[in-house]
Amino acid sequence: MVTYYEIMGTDLSKLTTAADDWAAMAEDFDKLARTYAQQVRGISLGGTWVGLSAGGTTGTPASRPTSPEAW
Repeated sequence: MVTYYEIMGTDLSKLTTAADDWAAMAEDFDKLARTYAQQVRGISLGGTWVGLSAGGTTGTPASRPTSPEAW
């Protein structure tokens, strides 16, 4: 059984570092989401993107597989 002194003396620096790293990663994902929204999504919804993959961004039925096996 863990004792009070073992708990109080436990080095939590690695856990704190991991939590800080996860927080930084969340910030990075937020930046990526904003970049995507500004630079990629707008292009795909603006009507200027043509070709076979153009419907994939709008969710049109033609862009979706017709059967689950094709997914």
